[in-house]
Amino acid sequence: MISIPKEFISQKDINNWERYSTGLKDNKFVKKYLETTLKKWVGNLSNPLSINWVQWLYKNKLKKLNEHLEAFENRMGEENLTSIFSELKKEGDDTETVIIKIRSLTGEIIAFNKLISNGHKNLKKISEGGDWESETAIISVKSILDLDLNYQLIENTIQGMVCIKENGILRKYSKIRLHDEKKLDHKFRTKIIWVLENSLLNTLQFIDGELENNDNVEIKTTKFYIENGQQTGYLEICLYGDSDDSKKTVAAALQEDRVGKPKLEHQLRIELGINYSQYSNVFSISFETNTYWDGQNLDFDYLQKSIQKHLEKFDKEQRRSNKSFIGWINISIHPMHERYVLENKEKIEELLRTTKGDRQYKVVFCLNPQWGFDFKKAIIFEV
Repeated sequence: MISIPKEFISQKDINNWERYSTGLKDNKFVKKYLETTLKKWVGNLSNPLSINWVQWLYKNKLKKLNEHLEAFENRMGEENLTSIFSELKKEGDDTETVIIKIRSLTGEIIAFNKLISNGHKNLKKISEGGDWESETAIISVKSILDLDLNYQLIENTIQGMVCIKENGILRKYSKIRLHDEKKLDHKFRTKIIWVLENSLLNTLQFIDGELENNDNVEIKTTKFYIENGQQTGYLEICLYGDSDDSKKTVAAALQEDRVGKPKLEHQLRIELGINYSQYSNVFSISFETNTYWDGQNLDFDYLQKSIQKHLEKFDKEQRRSNKSFIGWINISIHPMHERYVLENKEKIEELLRTTKGDRQYKVVFCLNPQWGFDFKKAIIFEV
């Protein structure tokens, strides 16, 4: 749930750096480490406001980020911090990639802090063969990100759209629910975000107008995808508008079909409603992982497959290392799994040990709480 901004930016100014840069004035550490990168994102991305840092910059709410950067500099040193954020300068083709890269670099900072606490000295950021080098070891850091990352990226896209002056119709339908999800993976998420950014607003405006004189409105369309002259699949988009007792709701059902896969295997439903409550200045986005049964089991199959991909990368880096090699894997734990993790440490450690197999180098698994209700601090397994 976010507050609707008091001041909106027009579409013609969305890439105008001057509309953002004043937010750096009193935030010298953000300016020092991120000004060039933020300026690049603002200038190049179709909606840079989908990135939280840019949104905070526009709203002049960078105080917390500035404090974090000051603390990082004090602990890590200016050279290391500069090296970390120089990697962000390479990202800027799309907001999703940028956000994922930020999460990845956060994982490197988590690893640095734990490594220092464990006695590694003179840690230095490196760009090849790993991420950190100490006096005795090369450490490569990988991260298994939040299980609802795809939902979060869709949420970020919508939040960025809310800030644009011309998108008043979206602010009117300020109660959004994402549900009935099936196989929401990277490819499907990318197609959903395309629909949000390119089709949703005009269609929503049309349906809203039609509901003034009709109880129900329905629109269906199909978008086909072609690569190298071959059809690879299609996306079915069905939008339904309903008006009942002066209340309007709109639902969008998105289903993706891929050649060679079960028919319409990937699905998501988006419901948009007008917020009639006293909190009309608030924009609400909810999805299925916001509500959950406590203590759910970890998906060991997914976890093992994700870990195995990282271990294969470690194998290649370890063979090239001229020092002792350590693989480090951050695993983000959603609140629905927190109690299970706390009550099943031995079982999880055995799974991690089995997944690592007979590799001769050390692997550190750092389980981090995504939010931190019952599970307040990281749990580390060295295997």
